[in-house]
Amino acid sequence: MALSRVRIYRVFSIFFCTLLLFTWSTATMAYSDIDGHWAEEAVRRWRDEYGMLPGVEGRFRPTAEVTRAEVAMLLDRLFCYPEAAVMPFTDVPEDAVYAGAVARLAAAGVLLGDGEYAHPMDTITREQAVTLLARAFGFDLNLAGSAADTYVDADSISDWAYDAVSLMTAKGYMQGNENRFQPKSTITRAEMITIFDNIFGQVYSTGGVYSEYQYRSVVVNADAPVLLRNMTIRGDLYIAHNVTNPVTLDDVVVQGEVRNFSGAEILRFSALSEPTPPQDSILYASRQIPVVDGLARNPYRGEQFYQDERGYMRYDTAHYDTMVGVDVSAWQKDIDWDLVAEQGIDYAMIRVGNRGYTEGGLKLDDYFTQNIEGALDAGLPVGVYFFSQAISAEEAREEARFVLDAIRDYELSFPVVFDWEPVSSDDARTKGLSAETLSAAAVAFCEEVEAAGYTPMIYYNLHMAYLRYDLSVIDGYDVWLAQYAELPEYYYDFQMWQYTSDGTVPGIPGAVDLNISFVNYAKDA
Repeated sequence: MALSRVRIYRVFSIFFCTLLLFTWSTATMAYSDIDGHWAEEAVRRWRDEYGMLPGVEGRFRPTAEVTRAEVAMLLDRLFCYPEAAVMPFTDVPEDAVYAGAVARLAAAGVLLGDGEYAHPMDTITREQAVTLLARAFGFDLNLAGSAADTYVDADSISDWAYDAVSLMTAKGYMQGNENRFQPKSTITRAEMITIFDNIFGQVYSTGGVYSEYQYRSVVVNADAPVLLRNMTIRGDLYIAHNVTNPVTLDDVVVQGEVRNFSGAEILRFSALSEPTPPQDSILYASRQIPVVDGLARNPYRGEQFYQDERGYMRYDTAHYDTMVGVDVSAWQKDIDWDLVAEQGIDYAMIRVGNRGYTEGGLKLDDYFTQNIEGALDAGLPVGVYFFSQAISAEEAREEARFVLDAIRDYELSFPVVFDWEPVSSDDARTKGLSAETLSAAAVAFCEEVEAAGYTPMIYYNLHMAYLRYDLSVIDGYDVWLAQYAELPEYYYDFQMWQYTSDGTVPGIPGAVDLNISFVNYAKDA
């Protein structure tokens, strides 16, 4: 019997990544129970593109609790683990569809089980899932930190899961509900596929040449050569265990880690390595500011910034689809948007309004309607921002709802921005606001915006970043950096840079803020 099991696992392993779609024959069937479900988009993408977590008899069963075996199959399909000589568990039938996956993950040290038992059909708990994923992703749990302590139910997290929960929380891969992690709770199939969708932006399962901006991590598990060209990957790059052909990175920036699980050669050409070198602290305002672990560093090279013939800031690289924009408010008064659109301006950020810094009332910008309609009519992609003076998360949510109500009849493609700035006045209601409260307010605003289907963003300058915000709390949201300088000196990554408040653009009276966006949000909308 032992010999036959060895042969089964070896043969099945060799062809698993190719045959799994056939084995999971329902992967290509249309599901009758996900139309209108909150996870519909993620489910369809992972089914249609990657053949993951199939349903049964045309039903995906999004609310069903996911089992340990199903998670093992997901990870095995994604990372294509090498063959396993033996099955170490006595409760896994030889002919079970998940047997090969369980054996391979066990051999790789990912699925440890409980002695001789894998408990494959048990529903997986949140802390079990997090631990399994952390091992599969190759994370060093010695660097986990203590982010798990931020949950009010941290004491109920098992000791063996604490480091994994901390690390996955710090990376933004797992979140609690009302600041509770609920470690012993189970996970539904919809929730599990959404976790994968939030972590991975693309899985390259076929050989070829690929060039596209990736906001999340990327997996290469193709059995043919893969060339990634002119690409920025804002997460990690994973080379799956089965890859034997070279993976070529031609002018590729990986802002996370390159995690090569295979013996495949990685060839690099003209790669932008580390424009901002790692360091332990940042000198700002005569202070040494500790570096926040886990935050992506500034990837931009100073020598690639230049001014074009109109005097606009540009960035010379194929990595970023850069755009030049203006941000405006009632201060600019009447704007000729058709003329602005003829001046090489690619997008506009328009102020929706503000909260009063003493009485706290919400006010619509006097020129908001005129500006947003004028910019859209001129064919410009538009985003908006709100000048916040929130002193609590609830006030920030109120501001977000105010903004969402104002923009509901307009088509936005650029972000909706939380712009909180200190006011130099003894009457300012925000005076003395803590970093904890401010950061919670920013997150609350962004959560409301994201839930409504828009891209959230946070605006700040160096002072706000280094001295006012808790960057570990607001990490994960796009950043609009304000620094009026020839080059951006911010240590961490950002997606938009307001580089001057003294720009001139025909069609806009007086001075105007000029910006460069390193992301073409209109293209990705």
